[in-house]
Amino acid sequence: VGKGEVKTTGKLLLSLAFGKTIVTDEWVSKSSDAKKLLHPARFFPKDDNLAQVPPENRSELMTQKTLYFTPSLKKDYGGGFKEIEKIAKAVGAARVISKPPRELPAVSNGTSEHETVVLALEHGDSEVSALSEKGWKCYRKELLSNSILRGHLDLASDEFRIQPSVSQQKK
Repeated sequence: VGKGEVKTTGKLLLSLAFGKTIVTDEWVSKSSDAKKLLHPARFFPKDDNLAQVPPENRSELMTQKTLYFTPSLKKDYGGGFKEIEKIAKAVGAARVISKPPRELPAVSNGTSEHETVVLALEHGDSEVSALSEKGWKCYRKELLSNSILRGHLDLASDEFRIQPSVSQQKK
C-alpha cells in the first residue's frame, strides 16, 4: 500500500481475509536496494484500524454467521455488492442474504441474533425500523470492513450500531 491512510478496498480486505501481510511500497524498493527480501515488520502501514502484527488469517471471522444486508444497503452498493458477497464469504460467512424485512423472522421466533448480523444504511434506510421492531440489532456497513481490518468482530460494542430514528420509521 502507499503511504498515509490505508484505503479500504476489496483487494485489501480479501488479502487480510486470507492472512496476507500488508506492507507499504517502501518494502519493495528497500528490498530491491538490499537485493533481498527484508523483514516486513518495519514496513507495516501506520494505520490505527489495521491490526497487523502478526498477520492473521481472518477466514473464520464470521464463521457460521449469516450476513443480512437490507435491500436499501444492497442497492447502495450497486454493482459492487458481488464483491461484498465475495469478501463476506472469504471471512467465513455461511450465507449472505438480502430480502425484505418481512421475510426475516423475529428474533423471538427461534432465530438467533448471534447467528445473523444485520447490516443497513446509517441514514435513510426505512428497513431499520421494521427490523428493530422484530428485535434485530442493525449495524452500519462499516462493521464488515472494520472487523476485517481489526481482526475481530465486536457485536457487543455500539460503535457501529444503528439506532432507529424518526427518519427511518416505516412508511
